Order: sequence, then structure tokens, then C-alpha cells
Amino acid sequence: MQQIPQELELIEWDAHSIRSLRRGLRLTQEALARKIGTSVRTIARWESDSLPTTPSLTAQGALDKMLDRDE
Repeated sequence: MQQIPQELELIEWDAHSIRSLRRGLRLTQEALARKIGTSVRTIARWESDSLPTTPSLTAQGALDKMLDRDE
């Protein structure tokens, strides 16, 4: 089986991981929304345990970049 290069590994963004990233970066939902180009309502929906939604591939890429603190 072929190994996936480290830079291509996928992170599954769920409500808990998005909320944890935002809080770890000390951002409000509004600030996170501004940084990745989406609405506060969308961030709230992503972080909701009762109505879980998955970020688009573009948004997932933006979250991935925020997680990588080396950039």
C-alpha cells in the first residue's frame, strides 16, 4: 500500500475540532469567519453538535492552513 505524503493527509473537521482550533487560536467566531472568508452563521453551524455540517473543501483547506502554525 502506498503511503500518503504528510502534506496530503486529510483532517476530518468536525464540530469539536473546529471549535478547539478556534479557541486554541483565541479567535471569536466572527474573527475566524473573517479569516477564512465565511459568515459567523456558518462557523456557528460548523461548531453545532445538534446540526453538524461539513465545511466545503475550500474552507477545509483554510482550516488546515490555520492549524499549520509554521506558515
